[in-house]
Amino acid sequence: MSARILQLVFSAISVCISSTILVIALNAAAQAGDGTALDFSRGRGLIFALSIVLLATSVYILVRSIPARQPAEFEASSANAVIEQTAAEETKQSVTGHDECVLETLDADELRLYEMIRDAGGELLQMHVVSAKIFSKAKVTRLLDKLENRGLVIRERHGMTNRIRIIK
Repeated sequence: MSARILQLVFSAISVCISSTILVIALNAAAQAGDGTALDFSRGRGLIFALSIVLLATSVYILVRSIPARQPAEFEASSANAVIEQTAAEETKQSVTGHDECVLETLDADELRLYEMIRDAGGELLQMHVVSAKIFSKAKVTRLLDKLENRGLVIRERHGMTNRIRIIK
C-alpha cells in the first residue's frame, strides 16, 4: 500500500474517532446541565475543546491526503499513447537541417527539445528550456547529453547557464 493511501485511511479513522469523542463530550455536558444549558465544568470543557481541535486536524489531514488529480502516468490512456506516437512520427518528418536518418533515431522528447532549439533560431539558453516547464531541469540535462553525444547540439557556458546551439 502506498504512503498516500495509508495516510488517507488513518486520517479517515481519526476523523471517526474524534467525531465520536466530540459527541460523547457534548452528551456528557448536556446530561450534567439542568436541561437548558450545557455544563462544561469538571474538565468537560477541556475535553470538548480538545475533541474539536482533534476533529479539525483530522479533517485537514484527510483533505490534504486526497489526491487533487491522478499522476501523469495514470492519466494517459492507450488511445492517448497512440496519438502521441503518431504526432511524434509526424514531427520527425517535418524536421529539416540534419540527416533524416539521425533525426529518426531520436525519441519524442529528444525531438521535441531539438525542435524547440531549432524554432528559436538554432540557439537557446538552457535556463529558458527549463523555465518553459516542459521538462524538469534534470531531464533537460539528460536530453541535452544525448543530443550532444549524437553530434546534434553543443553546449557552451553562458554565465550561470549554458547556451545550446544546433551544429550544422
